[in-house]
Amino acid sequence: MSVGYSHYLKDGRGAHIKYYTSKDDDFNVDEVYATFNNKNTLRGFHGSKNQRKKIKVLNGAVRLILIDFNENTLKVFERLDNESEPVFVDINCFVGYLSLEDDTVVSYVVNGNFNPDNELTYNPLSVPDLWNYDDFNIEKDKYNISEKDSQAVHCPEIEEMKISFQ
Repeated sequence: MSVGYSHYLKDGRGAHIKYYTSKDDDFNVDEVYATFNNKNTLRGFHGSKNQRKKIKVLNGAVRLILIDFNENTLKVFERLDNESEPVFVDINCFVGYLSLEDDTVVSYVVNGNFNPDNELTYNPLSVPDLWNYDDFNIEKDKYNISEKDSQAVHCPEIEEMKISFQ
């Protein structure tokens, strides 16, 4: 399965990105949606028992963390922006991200239909030190985080996972 760009064109007007093509025949698109985020917005960790996703930053930048229970790894994408490759999120994986800029737009191309009974959430503050890097240190009480995410359970398995930086 290809998760990379199918087409990327940038000129003086801006950019045109095609990041999904039907040539990815084992990934049928059922839903497409986007989130619009202010700086310091912390989302996640969200996973699904029946959805696979391709996540692409269209504007702004994020720090994205992928909890992969299939490989027992924690992948930290230090900075994703509109020129970054899309990130594939498989079933039994959880994803969360921190918006590094105002007006950050993240797009999701989803295989499988949303069903709240199949959705799983871990508290994104299960990995507080991994959200901060270099000059972007903010206190955890300064994150813009939903009540649902802040009250979700912590993920104890994270402490046993191998961490890789992308």
